[in-house]
Amino acid sequence: MKNILLLLLLIFSECVHATAQAPDLLSYDGKELELQVNPLDEYFEKNPNKRVKNDFVSSGNWRGYTEKFEFKENIFTIKEMFTEYWGNNGVERKSIIEKVFSNSSERELTWYSGLLVLPRDELKDYIHTGYAE
Repeated sequence: MKNILLLLLLIFSECVHATAQAPDLLSYDGKELELQVNPLDEYFEKNPNKRVKNDFVSSGNWRGYTEKFEFKENIFTIKEMFTEYWGNNGVERKSIIEKVFSNSSERELTWYSGLLVLPRDELKDYIHTGYAE
C-alpha cells in the first residue's frame, strides 16, 4: 500500500504548479515596474518585531504584504505597504506602512545596498521558477 501511494504521488506531482508570488512595485521615471527582489527581507530579518502578522494567507503572497517603492533623485524610498484581508467585498487591501515605518524618515532606505532586479521588454515564455533567471 505504501508503495502504491508513493507511486501515485510521483505520477501526480508532474501536474502540480506553484503560484507566482505578488511582486513589489517600483515607481521610476513615471512608470510602475515589478521588482524581482524583496528589498525589505533584510530589514525584517534584523527587526522581526516590525513584521506585521497577517492571518490571511494567499498562495500568491506568502509574505502577507506587498510594497511600493520609489527611486527618485538617487533616494530609494518605501512609499506604501499593503496587506490583504477578507472584507465585505471579498479580498481587500489596507495600508500598514504606519505600523512598520511610523516615522517618515525611516522610509528612506539608505541602508539598502542590493540590486533592484526589474524585468524589461515583453514576456516571451513564462517559466515558473520564482525569481530565478
